[in-house]
Amino acid sequence: PIAAAAAAVLAYLLKVRSMGSVASEALRGTSDFAAERYVRFRLNVNSGVAALAPSQLETHILGFAVPLTVLLACVLLFSWAPCWKLGGVILGALISFVFTLVTTLMMVKRNFAFGVIILLSAVFGSLTGHWNYLNYAYHSCSVSTYNDYSDVAPDANGLNYADASQVYFGTGTFLGVGQSVGVMHEGDLYCAAPVFPSSCASAVSAAATTTVVAAGATTTVAAARATTAAPAGGATTAAPAGSAFLAVFAEDDPSAAATAGGDSGDATAALGGTPTAIPGAPVCTGLKHVDFWAVGYGCCQPKGGFNCFAAGQLTGQAGLVVRESREKDGVGLFEDLSVQGFRLAARAAADLHDLPSTGDPILMRWGRNPQELQREWTDGAAKIIVLTTAIAFFVLALAANGGLALLSGT
Repeated sequence: PIAAAAAAVLAYLLKVRSMGSVASEALRGTSDFAAERYVRFRLNVNSGVAALAPSQLETHILGFAVPLTVLLACVLLFSWAPCWKLGGVILGALISFVFTLVTTLMMVKRNFAFGVIILLSAVFGSLTGHWNYLNYAYHSCSVSTYNDYSDVAPDANGLNYADASQVYFGTGTFLGVGQSVGVMHEGDLYCAAPVFPSSCASAVSAAATTTVVAAGATTTVAAARATTAAPAGGATTAAPAGSAFLAVFAEDDPSAAATAGGDSGDATAALGGTPTAIPGAPVCTGLKHVDFWAVGYGCCQPKGGFNCFAAGQLTGQAGLVVRESREKDGVGLFEDLSVQGFRLAARAAADLHDLPSTGDPILMRWGRNPQELQREWTDGAAKIIVLTTAIAFFVLALAANGGLALLSGT
């Protein structure tokens, strides 16, 4: 039909013949050709003659080129389309196209295997793309969704900056690397360090030199403000009013950890030493809020030693907010554990040092240039797409060549 329309338009423009006659003859020729092919197919079926095996060209196209294209489209669009205004429409069109293609191929016996390969490629590409969105693409595109703030006071109320994406602090801001805490959560070490005003510099430095827990075996940490386990004897003691306690329990005594309770929940941290109760003295008096926290993976000690930033950017005084990917699109197929781990670390540090907090901490990647941090997320998403496509290229190439070998009997 497309060729018939093109021929009719060309004939009309060249004044060779009328458009109607050319179109009708072209369509009739097309239908005659299709009818002839259908008759031959039915004769082969009725006479018991096996249908022709897919040709080498069909195998390369339907067994390699089309599945690879579908997989690339699924990975790419499921990674980035949720960030776009019409992303849902685009994903709907993609799913409809793939469904129609797979259904059409699987209705014919000789093409059934091609339909299965394309279906598997689409499923694998969609799941990979969705995971890529949750872990990389969402964090990159959310920067443009939320607001930027400049000259922010480090002890400001975090509730006023709940919609922040890039935060630039005012002068006199520093990172409390000695007040950081590392928490083991689902097998990964999550680190969090508070952001302080310069008025707390001397107090924080003095507090950072105090050794609270000796090196030793891995323990379980529970923040508790009301009661905690005593160092010995198994009894519980009341915490002094207005101070926070960090109860440290050995992993082989979970019942003791259960007695701590607390409003921030239990967190497994790689803290060493003998099970004991440690009162957390405030590192700086007069603080109204400590709601801004720099975070990172595996870049700190269980207590102190925070190093989750690029070389030379300890005094960067800016941060890129890390958000939970489910804030925008609801519950996904994959659970976002990163924000949960960072929140546990921030709350453990706040309880250990008795830092005031308004509510959920504002978690940030620390540095001098938030745009560079955003590009790291963008580059991470691109690497996942390239790696997935490269792996699919070799797998589909082997499958297509193996299929040809089986068909040819070699």
